[in-house]
Amino acid sequence: MVGKANGNKKEAYMYFCEPMGKGRTVILILGILFGCQDIDNCTSDSNTDFMIVRFFDFETKAAKKVRFLVSTTEGSSLFGFPDDSLAIGLPLDPMDTSLVFVFDSDTSDFDYELEVRYDPTFQIFDPDCPPSLFFNGLDTLRSTFDSTSIQSIITNRQVLTNFEVYF
Repeated sequence: MVGKANGNKKEAYMYFCEPMGKGRTVILILGILFGCQDIDNCTSDSNTDFMIVRFFDFETKAAKKVRFLVSTTEGSSLFGFPDDSLAIGLPLDPMDTSLVFVFDSDTSDFDYELEVRYDPTFQIFDPDCPPSLFFNGLDTLRSTFDSTSIQSIITNRQVLTNFEVYF
């Protein structure tokens, strides 16, 4: 008998016990066994340890290409970015809750500063994975740019901008 079982227990039994039905049962069992393999949850972490800053012209509000050397006021870190960057990622210090970035441009004698506050946060997604670090509560404490706007208060791979800077 080949076809669907019509609600009768004997027909249902025959459907799954016939050669074609046994093959389906074996395939179903193998699919379940091999489909339950461990997935590496450690690679699915979407947190980041840096904030993204995008630049805009103060007058026109258009995206602005910049060329900066960025350092911290402690002078311990110096970051160079490619010419004509529209956005940059700046690493945050997990051992602190605020940081001052100094933006040095070769086209101006004026150095801009951006002081930010944040809360370092560790998460454990899976007991087999190392803790994940991200920052939340991003806020501007002080800025010498014309204007800043907070777009997202957390650092995450889905976030395209944390701060918009206008000058």
